[in-house]
Amino acid sequence: MAINVGKSAFMLFGPRFKNACVDIVVSGHSIKWEMSATYLGVYLKSCTKFKCSFSKKTKRDFLKSFNSIFGKIVLGASEGVVRVN
Repeated sequence: MAINVGKSAFMLFGPRFKNACVDIVVSGHSIKWEMSATYLGVYLKSCTKFKCSFSKKTKRDFLKSFNSIFGKIVLGASEGVVRVN
């Protein structure tokens, strides 16, 4: 499998995330070191503990899909199936 080094980056997580490390070289090209990155709408940040957050668009799209599915379940179900207290 070919790796596109122009679109690739690496990050460190853990207590030594700020320490300099050896460059990763693929096919003679170095992969850049990043402190933060976005992957499939998820924002990753290099720090002592693994953390990620969702962009507003990703969160909005998820909630929109969830509400659509949940609404169809609630509207299509009998009163005994969906009980709201």
